[in-house]
Amino acid sequence: MELSRSIAHLMAKNTSLFEIATVVSVDGSNACVLKLQSDLEVSVPLRAVDASDSQGFVITPEIGSPVKVLRTSGQIVITHFSKIQDVSFHFAGKYSIKNEQNNLAELISDLLAIVKTLKVSTPSGASGVPLPDVLQKVNDLETKFANLLQ
Repeated sequence: MELSRSIAHLMAKNTSLFEIATVVSVDGSNACVLKLQSDLEVSVPLRAVDASDSQGFVITPEIGSPVKVLRTSGQIVITHFSKIQDVSFHFAGKYSIKNEQNNLAELISDLLAIVKTLKVSTPSGASGVPLPDVLQKVNDLETKFANLLQ
């Protein structure tokens, strides 16, 4: 019961924990400047940890777009984006992108297998398989995808 009273008290004191702000500028994938409803401009980090090599994903809002922010304990955090300029992923290890039917790693593997055996119809008959230098480039690409996707 004490928790309920504390939350009610907090809400009564801070009726505007959330507000709409406008994105004024973006500093790469590190921070953006927001204009609050009070016309105050503040820099807000786009990452949970202030380190450009931290893992996770970064959502970069579009300049001029509205965002919903949470003001708490002297910090301002973006909670909702109306327009997104970029989403970037920073993870160690491999990625897995899939749904119930398909897996991106398998789809790319299937595509590269087709490219390796590709034949084209010509006036003098079907062409041969791709030349060795092309096959090497396809194999290199296959290796890069295998290092990235699981």
